[in-house]
Amino acid sequence: MSQDNPNGIQSGETEGVELITDTMGGIEVVVPRRRWWQISTFSALGVKDFRWFWVGMLCSFAAVQIEITTRAWLVYQMTGSYALLGAVTAAWGVSQLMFLPIGGAVADRVDKRNLIIISQLGTATLALCIAILVSTHTIALWHLIVCAFLSGVVFAFNAPARQAIVPQLVGKGMLMNGISLNSTGMNLMRVAGPPLAGVLIAVISMAGAFFITVLFYIIAAFSLLMVATTSEGGRGLIGSVVSGLSESWKYIRYNPRAVFGEVVEGMGYIRHNSTILMLLLVAFIPILLGMPYMNLMPGFAQEVMGVSEVGYGSLLGVAGVGALVGSLAVASLGDFKHKGKLMIAATLFFGISLALLGKVTSLAPTYAVLIGAGVGSASYMAVNNTLIQSNVTDQIRGRVMSVYMMTFGLMPLGTLPLGVAADAFGVSNVYFFAGVTILVFILITALLRPNLRRLE
Repeated sequence: MSQDNPNGIQSGETEGVELITDTMGGIEVVVPRRRWWQISTFSALGVKDFRWFWVGMLCSFAAVQIEITTRAWLVYQMTGSYALLGAVTAAWGVSQLMFLPIGGAVADRVDKRNLIIISQLGTATLALCIAILVSTHTIALWHLIVCAFLSGVVFAFNAPARQAIVPQLVGKGMLMNGISLNSTGMNLMRVAGPPLAGVLIAVISMAGAFFITVLFYIIAAFSLLMVATTSEGGRGLIGSVVSGLSESWKYIRYNPRAVFGEVVEGMGYIRHNSTILMLLLVAFIPILLGMPYMNLMPGFAQEVMGVSEVGYGSLLGVAGVGALVGSLAVASLGDFKHKGKLMIAATLFFGISLALLGKVTSLAPTYAVLIGAGVGSASYMAVNNTLIQSNVTDQIRGRVMSVYMMTFGLMPLGTLPLGVAADAFGVSNVYFFAGVTILVFILITALLRPNLRRLE
C-alpha cells in the first residue's frame, strides 16, 4: 500500500464505467464514470431532454443578443436619441405586458415544447423582415417599432412556456440547478452575442447581422424537436407547428371565457399568496430600474467611453461575463438552503455596481464594474426565479411565470423614462440614481419583510 493511496483503493477505467478496487478487502466495485455534466454544477444537463432544450436556448438567446445589440446600434445611428431608443424598446415591452397573461394561460393548457417552437419561428420571420428592409435601405423607425411590438407578442407566448417547462424536464430536486443553468446559457450568450454583433456590424453590415439572427432562431426550433412532447402529434417540425397551432387556437377560440377566467384565477392566486407577491415585487423593481442600463449602452459607449461599435459590443460582453460567473456560482450551490438571504445580498451587489457605473469615466474600471453588475443581476434573478417556482403548483405555474416574465416587459418600458432622463441629465447620472434606488428598495424590503430572509 502506497502513501499516495493509504486506503488501498485503486481505480481504472473500462468502457463507460470507472472500476474501483479495494485491494485490502479484495472487493471490486463498479460505478458509472462521471461525465462533465454529472458534476453538481452541471447535473441537470445529465437529463437528455433538458440538454436539448438547453442547446436550443443557447441558439435562441444568441439570436436575441445579436438582434438587440444590432437594433439598438441601428436606432441610435438613425436618430442619435436616447428617448427614441427607449421608444423602440418600449414597444417590445408594451405588447408583452398586454399578452403575457394570455400566454401564461395557454402555456398551462397546451404542449409547451410545441408552443416554444412556434414562437421561435415567428420571431425568425420578424427578424427576416428587418434584415430585408435594412439590406434594401428602406428601413424606417416605424418599421422597427412595429416589429418590436410584434416580437413582444410572440415573446409573450414563448417566455411562460420556456420557464414552466424546466420543472417538467428536471424535477423539483434539480430545479435550482436547472434554472441556474438556463440562466448560465443566457448569460453565456450575453458574453458572446454583443461582441459578435459588434464584429458582424463592422465586417458584414447590420443587414448581415440580422440575417445571422434568423439562422440562429431556426436552429433553435429544430433543436427543440429532440425534446419529448406531451401531446400525441408533432414529432417533426411541421407536425409540431400544426399540432401546437391547433391546440392553442382551439383553446383560445372555443374557451375565451375560460382563458379570461384562468387569467383572473392566476392573478387572484398571486394576490392572496403574500410570499409570491413579495418575490414578484423583488423581481420587478430592480429589473425596471436597473436592467435598462444595457439598452442605454450605445450612448454610454460613444459619449462617455468614446468607443465604436466593437467597443460597445465588448462592454455588453463584459457584463455578460459577470452574469455568466454569477449564474454558474448559483448553479454550483445545488439545493442551497438560504436562498432568501442570497437573493437579498445579490440584489444589494447589483445596486452598488450600477451606482458605481454612474461614476466611472475610464475603460478599465468600467469593465470591472460591469462584471460586478452582471454577477449581481444574474445571481439575484436566478435565485428569485427558483423561489417563485418552488412555491407554486404545476397547475398554475404558467400563469404565475407569465406575471414573472412581465419583468422583461417592464425592463424596456423602464428604458423610455430613463432614456428621457439620460437626454436631460446625462446617462451616468441615470445609472447612479438607478443603483442607489435599488439599494434603498432592497434594504427597506429586507427590514420590513423578514420572512423573505428566511426563505429556503
